Amino acid sequence: MSRHSNTATNELVEPNFTTTPSLLYTTSAALLLTSIPYTFLFGEPIIQKLEDKAKSLASTSVTDTAAEAGVAQEDTVHSLVDRWATMNLGRTVLTGLAALTATWAAVDRMEVLPATAKLATGANRMGN
Repeated sequence: MSRHSNTATNELVEPNFTTTPSLLYTTSAALLLTSIPYTFLFGEPIIQKLEDKAKSLASTSVTDTAAEAGVAQEDTVHSLVDRWATMNLGRTVLTGLAALTATWAAVDRMEVLPATAKLATGANRMGN
């Protein structure tokens, strides 16, 4: 574990990894990383079926309505694309939650690092 010095008192301070921002950043990173196994577990079988469909229907005309006759409803191209879209919605939710927790952590750190920007209006907005 590395130490850093407190510039105000010039003493060594142990880093605290249990602060709210640290936990939120860790949660955000974990949520982003879970999208990888999520994709392999839930997305890969659907993508594999869609690729097989593309190969088997490659020589079929787009207007051929009988191309998927006799195919189970859950194995039609339309159904597979719907399942793929739903799987991607799950990935989007994971990424959105990760972004929200990272934003929460950044806003929570504003107490530690106060904002120094000031809004000025009129002719004095440049500080002259």
